[in-house]
Formats: sequence, structure tokens, C-alpha cells
Amino acid sequence: MGLLVDRTGSVSHVFVGDAKAISVPELGRFRNATGRLKGLRWISTLLRGDEPGRDDLNALVRWRLDMLLLVGVDAEGEVAFLREVHLAPAEDDGSGVYDVGELDRPDEYRRDLLAHLHELEAEFERAAPRARETGGDQQTPALLAVVGTRPKWELERELEELRQLARAAGLDVKGEVVQRRERFNPHTLLGQGRVSDLAALALTTDAQVVVLNEELAPRQQVALEDLLNLRVIDRTQLILDIFASRARTHAGKLQVESARLRYMLPRLIGKGTGLTQIGGGKGAGFARTKGAGEKKLEIDRRRIRERLDGLEAELKRLRQQRSLRRARRQKNRLPHVALVGYTNVGKSTLFNRLTDASVLEEDMMFASLDPTLRQRLLPGGQRVVFSDSVGFIERLPKDLVNAFGATLDELEDASLLLHVADASDPRVLERVDAVRKLLRELGRADLPELLVFNKLDAVEDPSAFGPLARTAGKQPLMISAREGDLSPLVERIETSLAESAVRA
Repeated sequence: MGLLVDRTGSVSHVFVGDAKAISVPELGRFRNATGRLKGLRWISTLLRGDEPGRDDLNALVRWRLDMLLLVGVDAEGEVAFLREVHLAPAEDDGSGVYDVGELDRPDEYRRDLLAHLHELEAEFERAAPRARETGGDQQTPALLAVVGTRPKWELERELEELRQLARAAGLDVKGEVVQRRERFNPHTLLGQGRVSDLAALALTTDAQVVVLNEELAPRQQVALEDLLNLRVIDRTQLILDIFASRARTHAGKLQVESARLRYMLPRLIGKGTGLTQIGGGKGAGFARTKGAGEKKLEIDRRRIRERLDGLEAELKRLRQQRSLRRARRQKNRLPHVALVGYTNVGKSTLFNRLTDASVLEEDMMFASLDPTLRQRLLPGGQRVVFSDSVGFIERLPKDLVNAFGATLDELEDASLLLHVADASDPRVLERVDAVRKLLRELGRADLPELLVFNKLDAVEDPSAFGPLARTAGKQPLMISAREGDLSPLVERIETSLAESAVRA
């Protein structure tokens, strides 16, 4: 048997289990107390031994119960002991999610229950500001969750990329959870135990958002938010948030808004009064309407589609303008060198060195998003247009690729792709392959490519890196865009453009 008891001592629910388990009910619909805890304590029979079971602890953490009070019985069915378990603020090493008390005789159990709960709430309040202060100014405390069916080492690699994305989005990572599964949980992706771990970390670190590496179906996102009482986003939403904060040009902002609306549209799920019908009914007050009315959810979807139509028309107009500018460049016979590469490989640094531009340089993913074009005179006297574009990333959301089509359209008339890679990245060859794969998807794989390995100054043994670099392409160059001599690169660009002109 199990009871849910509120802080006034009133029994709100009674539950009966079997010889194996007593299931704590779904508590998302129950109103919270004024503090961090739920305002409910779970009192139940301890079925075996004298330690709380995993299901009991999961329920304590997930639903933020005031406490578990487990009742042990002897062979005659009489109450033999009580054991109290309650949540506790995490220590610096992440331990201390809950405290399991000593075995108490029933007649010696505490009399200061409310004072104990108030002190527990105060402990959480004292711990939370420390968690906020460690993150720096204006940073949102966040938790990262990586789940997948791939090998553990691949999941750890995805976790590192998710950390970098979170940093680019201005999040302060307070905790991480990694889970390898044979198959995804269709309801929440993660298993029940990992969801409880996230709930515990959120409670003890004051986290406000959870980021998952896999794309969430709308129902999965809603289910996780109900269970965790936190905002839950996936990798796609995180990238969209980064792009929204970094876009500077009019075209860039329109493209981001289009991508976000396309992502949002299938995720509109009506809740409660969100499905209230607008404009329906009969009588004088509804003289201008007919039928049962239109649901608010349907109105929201219609408005999003109308906004998308308007954005698409505006983006089409901007693409036409860009096409005219490209045509003028072609008419003037200016060769075009387009810098491409994985995000955060130093493209903008190299672009600034080559053209004396001032594009933002920062050791961060997607530091620059909007396309930038500059001209430069090569040593042989030829004037060339250089362009810097958004960095690529594995599993780039399809809507984002489509929305940034106008940006990537700059590759259409490129005479040469200057493919920049990060020589200091342990996964550099995989990154090169990922960029080439995306170029194939964009129909740009047939353009001449000059592969350049940047950040040579960060490589431990540059001479040993040479043979590895040559496996990725024909005669790749190795440079340091920040401080190295770029004249060999400029000479190779000039030679490559001359070769492409002959082939054309």
C-alpha cells in the first residue's frame, strides 16, 4: 500500500500494489507547493530488505517529492521500522542527489517534519545562486543529454560537439547525461532512469533548459517537458537559436525566421484552452460567423503558413537580386574564390588575412553567418572576388539548409572552392568528408577544390601530419591563417584559377 500525504497531513491518494511493486502515479497534473519540492510525501510499504528500490528513488527525483517514508514490516506484519529518504543539493562533484536516513523505530520518528522540509527548501535556495554565479553573465544554466544506438565512443564525440554548440548559444552547461540504447524509448527517447537523472540534476543545479542531441518528435518534447518541468530543446532548435542570435543582414534574418517557422509548424500542439474555438456559435453576438468556428491551433498554423509565404516571396526577390550581381561579376569576368569548410575551422580568420576584411573572428561555432564578399588583386595582376560563408556541420537540419539556400547560392558561380580544414582537430578527415558530402547534396561537388589545412601552429608534429593530410586530397596546403606566411596559398590560388580557366 502507498499513500500520498500533503503538508497539512491530509491523505490525497491511496494506492495498492502487488507483491512486486507499488507504482507511484503520474504527478505532473498535481499542483506544486510554493517551493522547489512538490509538497507531497510518499509513504509506502517496503516490500523487501531495508533499502529503497530504484523505482522509489526515480519517483522521488522525478516528481520532486518532499520525501519517501518507507515502512518495513516483520514476519507478523507489524511495523518494524521507518526509513526516510529525501532529496539533497548536489555536491561539487555531482554526488549527493538524495540522502537515505537511518532505520528509525516508529515511536522515535521525527516530530519536526515541517521545520525539516523548510530547512531542506532553504538548502536548495542557498545552493542555486552558487550554480548561477559560476556560469558568468547572462548565461542560462543547461543540461545536455546524448542518447543513441551508436557505439559509446561516437556518443561521447557527439557530446563534445553539443558542448560547443551550447557554448555558442550562450548556455552554461551544469550537467551531462549519456545513454547508449538498443532502441529509442518512443515516448521520451531516453530511458526512465536517465530522465530521473536529469530531473535530479535540474533540481540541484538550477538548470532551466535541457538539450538533446537527437531531433525530438513534438509529442516526445511535450512528454519530456511535462516530466522535467523544464524547457526541452533538441540539437536542431539549438542551432536555430544560434543562427537567430548571430544573423545580421536582412536576408540572414529572413532565412532564420523561415527555418524557425518551418521547424515550429509541425510542433504546434494544442493544450487545454489552446483548443478553444474562436468565432463559433449562433445568435446576435456571432452574426458575422458561420459554422462551429475555427480552433486557435488552426489559426496559429494558418498564420505561420501565411508568414512563410511572405518570407519565401521576399527571399525569392533577394535571390534574384543576388543573381543579377553574380551575372555582373561574370560579365566583368571576375573569378570567384569561395571559402567553405566545417564550422570553427578558421575560415573567417583566413578571409580577413586574404582580403583585409574585418569579419568577426572567434573560437566558437557559427561565429559568422552572413555571406561576405571582398575583392583582392593577386600578384599576377588579376582581380578576384573572395566570399566567406556559413560553416558546415554534420547533420545540418534540412530546413536550415533550405532556408540558407540564398547564402549557399554564392557557391553557384564559384571558380574555385577554398576548402579550409582544422589540422588540430582529431576528426579532421571526417570533417572534410562531411563538408564534401554536403557540397554533393547542394550540387556543388563538381567545382574545383583547393584543400587547405589550417591551424598548423596547433599541431604537435607538423611533419608527421603531412602524410595524413595527403590522404584527404591532392597536394593539400598546410598553413596557419592567424600568423603564418600566406604567399604560398595565394600562389596556389592563382595557379588553380588559371587551370580552371583553361578547362572552361
